[in-house]
Amino acid sequence: MDRSKLGHVLLQILAKEEVLKIIHLINGRMRTPKIEALHRAISWINEKDKSFIPCLDVDSSSMDSNSWLAGFTDADGYFSITVYDGKNKNKVVKTSVQTFFLAKGT
Repeated sequence: MDRSKLGHVLLQILAKEEVLKIIHLINGRMRTPKIEALHRAISWINEKDKSFIPCLDVDSSSMDSNSWLAGFTDADGYFSITVYDGKNKNKVVKTSVQTFFLAKGT
Protein backbone atom coordinates (compact mmCIF):
# COMPACT_ATOMS: atom_id res chain seq x y z
CA MET A 1 0.00 0.00 0.00
CA ASP A 2 1.44 3.40 -1.02
CA ARG A 3 0.73 5.51 2.06
CA SER A 4 1.80 8.72 0.33
CA LYS A 5 -1.31 8.47 -1.85
CA LEU A 6 -3.46 8.15 1.28
CA GLY A 7 -2.34 11.58 2.52
CA HIS A 8 -0.51 10.48 5.66
CA VAL A 9 2.84 9.24 6.90
CA LEU A 10 3.34 6.30 9.26
CA LEU A 11 6.42 6.15 11.49
CA GLN A 12 6.94 2.84 13.28
CA ILE A 13 9.39 2.67 16.16
CA LEU A 14 10.14 -0.99 16.75
CA ALA A 15 13.26 -1.07 18.94
CA LYS A 16 12.27 -1.52 22.57
CA GLU A 17 14.80 1.06 23.76
CA GLU A 18 13.40 3.67 21.36
CA VAL A 19 9.81 2.93 22.42
CA LEU A 20 10.83 3.41 26.06
CA LYS A 21 12.53 6.69 25.15
CA ILE A 22 9.33 7.96 23.46
CA ILE A 23 7.23 6.88 26.44
CA HIS A 24 9.51 8.75 28.83
CA LEU A 25 9.42 11.85 26.59
CA ILE A 26 5.62 12.08 26.41
CA ASN A 27 4.55 10.57 29.74
CA GLY A 28 2.87 13.34 31.72
CA ARG A 29 2.60 15.67 28.71
CA MET A 30 -0.59 14.36 27.09
CA ARG A 31 -3.81 16.37 27.34
CA THR A 32 -6.54 14.10 25.96
CA PRO A 33 -8.14 10.74 26.82
CA LYS A 34 -5.55 9.03 24.58
CA ILE A 35 -3.41 9.00 27.72
CA GLU A 36 -5.29 5.78 28.55
CA ALA A 37 -3.52 3.99 25.67
CA LEU A 38 -0.16 5.24 26.95
CA HIS A 39 -1.02 4.01 30.44
CA ARG A 40 -1.96 0.57 29.05
CA ALA A 41 1.40 0.39 27.25
CA ILE A 42 3.26 1.45 30.41
CA SER A 43 1.38 -1.13 32.51
CA TRP A 44 2.19 -3.86 29.99
CA ILE A 45 5.90 -2.92 29.93
CA ASN A 46 6.02 -2.76 33.73
CA GLU A 47 4.48 -6.23 33.98
CA LYS A 48 6.59 -7.90 31.27
CA ASP A 49 9.94 -6.29 32.17
CA LYS A 50 9.42 -6.07 35.93
CA SER A 51 9.96 -2.31 35.44
CA PHE A 52 8.37 0.64 37.17
CA ILE A 53 7.46 3.48 34.86
CA PRO A 54 4.89 5.68 36.61
CA CYS A 55 1.64 6.49 34.77
CA LEU A 56 1.63 10.27 35.01
CA ASP A 57 -1.59 12.29 34.91
CA VAL A 58 -2.88 14.46 32.07
CA ASP A 59 -0.82 17.62 31.59
CA SER A 60 -2.67 20.65 32.93
CA SER A 61 0.14 23.17 32.38
CA SER A 62 -0.30 26.17 30.09
CA MET A 63 -0.46 25.29 26.38
CA ASP A 64 2.73 27.18 25.51
CA SER A 65 4.82 25.03 27.87
CA ASN A 66 3.76 21.62 26.47
CA SER A 67 5.88 19.44 24.19
CA TRP A 68 4.76 19.55 20.54
CA LEU A 69 5.27 15.79 20.21
CA ALA A 70 2.79 14.99 22.97
CA GLY A 71 0.14 17.12 21.24
CA PHE A 72 1.02 15.55 17.92
CA THR A 73 0.36 12.04 19.17
CA ASP A 74 -2.74 13.15 21.06
CA ALA A 75 -4.24 13.99 17.69
CA ASP A 76 -3.35 10.98 15.57
CA GLY A 77 -0.88 8.69 17.30
CA TYR A 78 -1.31 5.46 19.18
CA PHE A 79 0.60 2.77 21.04
CA SER A 80 0.42 -0.86 20.05
CA ILE A 81 1.99 -3.87 21.70
CA THR A 82 2.21 -6.85 19.37
CA VAL A 83 3.49 -10.34 20.14
CA TYR A 84 5.13 -12.36 17.33
CA ASP A 85 7.33 -15.37 16.73
CA GLY A 86 10.39 -14.10 14.87
CA LYS A 87 10.40 -17.06 12.46
CA ASN A 88 6.69 -17.78 12.10
CA LYS A 89 4.54 -14.63 12.01
CA ASN A 90 1.41 -16.72 12.67
CA LYS A 91 2.69 -18.07 16.00
CA VAL A 92 2.38 -15.64 18.90
CA VAL A 93 5.28 -16.04 21.34
CA LYS A 94 7.87 -13.25 20.98
CA THR A 95 7.34 -9.80 22.46
CA SER A 96 7.51 -6.65 20.35
CA VAL A 97 6.57 -3.16 21.54
CA GLN A 98 5.62 -0.57 18.91
CA THR A 99 4.72 3.10 18.89
CA PHE A 100 2.90 4.64 15.93
CA PHE A 101 2.73 8.29 14.94
CA LEU A 102 0.32 9.07 12.13
CA ALA A 103 0.45 12.51 10.51
CA LYS A 104 -2.46 13.14 8.17
CA GLY A 105 -1.94 15.40 5.16
CA THR A 106 -4.28 18.23 4.35
